[in-house]
Amino acid sequence: MMMEAVDDGLRIMIYDETDIRGWARALKDAKEYTPDPVDDALDYLVEELDLELGLSTSWWAGGKLFKAVRRLDHMRGFNNWPSALRWIADLEPTRPIKEIQFWGHGSPGKVWILQKAMTALAFKYAPHRDPLMRIKTRLTDESLIWFRTCSTFCGTRGQAFAQTWADNMGCRIAAHTYIIGPFQSGLHSVGPGEKPMWPDTEGIAEGTPDRILKARWSMPWSPNTIFALQSHKPRKW
Repeated sequence: MMMEAVDDGLRIMIYDETDIRGWARALKDAKEYTPDPVDDALDYLVEELDLELGLSTSWWAGGKLFKAVRRLDHMRGFNNWPSALRWIADLEPTRPIKEIQFWGHGSPGKVWILQKAMTALAFKYAPHRDPLMRIKTRLTDESLIWFRTCSTFCGTRGQAFAQTWADNMGCRIAAHTYIIGPFQSGLHSVGPGEKPMWPDTEGIAEGTPDRILKARWSMPWSPNTIFALQSHKPRKW
């Protein structure tokens, strides 16, 4: 008698489809934006990233490669968070979700699409909370949400983000403490009820965990480093 195969779930990637040049200009032009490293720690992104690079093209190409070798089932770019979350929630709704990766911009405790951040407060607001709760119903103990973004787990805000997301989504959440590029350092994860085990100073070049003035760039010798085209998080991280 043949055993029916178990569906271990969808592997999904979403990415910020907006070009980095337009993203940086929007940050500079937005009336509500003040370059305050205590608040958003975005100053180093605007100053240090090469604005001639269209990173959305790199994220698209990486996703296409992963999909071609069957490491992803679905990928799509978005220019706002509500649309991205609704798309995931509606995608093959009868199937479980094994992994969600987001490729885009980050800062301590935040993940960005265009100039809009999603934070630990996402679960308090309907445009984010409602699709997130629908996604949660399809997650399992083995599911992973991985933010492949700069510095999201860095400092006090990064650790609070990690715990809040893990506890609210009921699965393991992964992200990085360093600015990432071809090398992606400071990769860590937290599960529901767990506390972050990495130092709250990791990834900080200048400042303190509560007042980050400058973040570190990823290097091959930095803690918990993977290469950009590595599709799987090491199990022990």
